[in-house]
Amino acid sequence: GYHRGLKGKEILLPGRILAIADVFDAITSRRHYRNRMAFDKVLSILKRDSGTHFDPDCVNSFFNLPLANICRVLLMDQNEPVDDKQLFLLERLDKQVTLHEYHQFLGKELKTKGEADIHRIFSTLYHQSATLYQD
Repeated sequence: GYHRGLKGKEILLPGRILAIADVFDAITSRRHYRNRMAFDKVLSILKRDSGTHFDPDCVNSFFNLPLANICRVLLMDQNEPVDDKQLFLLERLDKQVTLHEYHQFLGKELKTKGEADIHRIFSTLYHQSATLYQD
């Protein structure tokens, strides 16, 4: 809504959703001039800017998405099909864990075994998909 001076609910819902998707894609994608941002920082930016740059309801909805779904989207961006190892790891990723829950336990110093496993699996997939872009 910046070019029209629109704010908050004056911006159509698809535009408010697209703002989150666009920023998420921009900072989780590897560019020729920089690597993708660490995922915990990505989530912190979205949370921090909720209510200022992003619609808080849209951010809450985004954070209620299953972590496994986000991982699938990130892997779709790679230039090659998802390989057997990635599929195996995706199947092991708890489909009930949301981005919100993942973000919460990222900040914990001591994680449960389940949380540590989920973090290890997601981190592996996140970093594998990033390295596939490297020349």
